[in-house]
Amino acid sequence: MFIISLNDLDVKIGAEPAIIKCADDCTIVAPVMKGHDFSLDLIRQFVGWAETYSMNCNSSKCKELIFRKKGHTDVYSNISGIPQCTELKIVGLTFQPNFRFDIHF
Repeated sequence: MFIISLNDLDVKIGAEPAIIKCADDCTIVAPVMKGHDFSLDLIRQFVGWAETYSMNCNSSKCKELIFRKKGHTDVYSNISGIPQCTELKIVGLTFQPNFRFDIHF
């Protein structure tokens, strides 16, 4: 039943999808382009969907990882209390903010 409901989840930047769905998890990809941060709007879309379908978002399981180009040190504030982390494991793969996978070797 959950997977059927999750198929209705549609988080977009304009007409482009900004979500990756896997079983009972989802990952929202929120790019910052030309100084415009889409993350707050995408989180609002997700929370709105959850409220519409009477589903709870367990914010204690949410994490944010910021990928940066080399030499960039921009600081972004937390969104909806979601903690920023220095690495993130998704389906057995550890992502690092510098796009490297040193942890796996």
